[in-house]
Amino acid sequence: MDARDEARAAKGRKGGARERILDTSYELFARRGIRDVGVDEIITRSGVAKATFYRHFPSKDALVLAYLDRWFTARSAAVDAATKSSESHDEPLLAVFGVLDDWFQRGRAEASAFLHVMIEMGPDHPLGRASIEYLTRTREQLATIAAAAGLDDPEGFAWSCHILIKGAMVADSEGDTSAAERARLMASLLIEHHRQRQLGQEGQLGQENQRSQESQLGQEGQGDGRRQRFAPFRHAEAAAEGEHRVTRPTRFVKTKGTLSSAEAN
Repeated sequence: MDARDEARAAKGRKGGARERILDTSYELFARRGIRDVGVDEIITRSGVAKATFYRHFPSKDALVLAYLDRWFTARSAAVDAATKSSESHDEPLLAVFGVLDDWFQRGRAEASAFLHVMIEMGPDHPLGRASIEYLTRTREQLATIAAAAGLDDPEGFAWSCHILIKGAMVADSEGDTSAAERARLMASLLIEHHRQRQLGQEGQLGQENQRSQESQLGQEGQGDGRRQRFAPFRHAEAAAEGEHRVTRPTRFVKTKGTLSSAEAN
């Protein structure tokens, strides 16, 4: 039993039967999987009566759900702490891989708990569905970090980054001691890809805005041209109207005289 196991055992003794059961199952599930660990073994190792076990956990599945929830809480807290302590613009996006590397180096088998339970139990099993839900919440946490860093398409980045994380977990299980660092390098390239794509989109938007402004100016110029072409006609029309107003009384007198002559005849 290492120092971490002793600390958990001490916490379990202090926390009561439920904590002893959860602490015992935590290590067993993480290292051996779900199906390989039976309730009787957990009861024996935790030193509780069977009635006590079922009083706290009505079924083995209920205990596994508590195990997954405990790990999600610890995992989320570690990632949050790492991202908040980051200083550079992109560091929060890469901080998760530093946390992952720390888990791998310390032999934290529970690091891949959600992935292993989902694969072992299947996506249609209640425990598999619960694992998928925790994986979804992990991606949401990554998307939130990406959005805070100003990255374009944070949801798409989260999906791609999560692929790297899960791949690193499998590689670590195979014995690759540099799995997290390799994944971190690929994640930095992924960030650069999103940054460049964002710059390209902004450049394209700028060009579209410029073309729109040029088109608007062109239309205004065409309007000025039409006004200039029609200006002589408008001046002639105004002059004719002025002349009509000046000569109207004379024309009226002439017209009246002509009508009087016609009536006399």
